[in-house]
Amino acid sequence: MAIIPTPAPGTIIDVEKLSEIITVLNKFATDYGSQKNSTISTTKQSADTKIATPNLSFSAGKVMVTSDNNVKTKDVIPFSFEFGRTFAYPPTVTATPQSSATGLKSAVTSNVSVIINNVTTTKVEGSVYFNSEAKQTNIYIHVIAIGSPIGV
Repeated sequence: MAIIPTPAPGTIIDVEKLSEIITVLNKFATDYGSQKNSTISTTKQSADTKIATPNLSFSAGKVMVTSDNNVKTKDVIPFSFEFGRTFAYPPTVTATPQSSATGLKSAVTSNVSVIINNVTTTKVEGSVYFNSEAKQTNIYIHVIAIGSPIGV
């Protein structure tokens, strides 16, 4: 797309140039305004397919795994998060830890591993592994699920 030069102050309005600017702006609005061209690859049963972004369904939230607990090295605590909706197929899911422990919060979070064990159309199940000891630990798991709603 060509760049249209800026007119100098005092330049007489050129109807042809103004028409060109409006045409370019309208093309831009048509191509990018609705974002209908954005797609995401996802798996529907056994085949990869592309779904328009506006047709996707999202679910996000957090679940508390520990509350003011002392955890030991190699402790494993399971978690489960219900999406609050049913996807047509198991969605793409991410799960990240958040610590609100007393003391060094970042040290606690960096010593936690989150493993997603199972994803269904309605929930995700996983485990939190503690790679070191922590005292008075509050660990939350933040979950984001993106997938195809039923009927798309």
